[in-house]
Amino acid sequence: MWVYDYLMKEKTIDYIFRVTWLNIAKMYHEEAIKVGSTMATGFVLINIDPDKGTPSTSLGPKMGMEATSLSRTLKSMEEKNLII
Repeated sequence: MWVYDYLMKEKTIDYIFRVTWLNIAKMYHEEAIKVGSTMATGFVLINIDPDKGTPSTSLGPKMGMEATSLSRTLKSMEEKNLII
């Protein structure tokens, strides 16, 4: 418990990064909901080359996502006809 108390008082750089990222993620998620989507779907779409396409095998490393999470997202996007 003392570690948590220390981090809360000192606000280390990793704490600031985490809080910042969580707030950014929340903002993007709220915007995605407005158009009936998710942050993950939007993140995939902005990482696909609009002219040449992007192989799914290169999306994971590019986005820092694990294959299982990416597979679920891609399957859902295919079902919604967002990708082929």
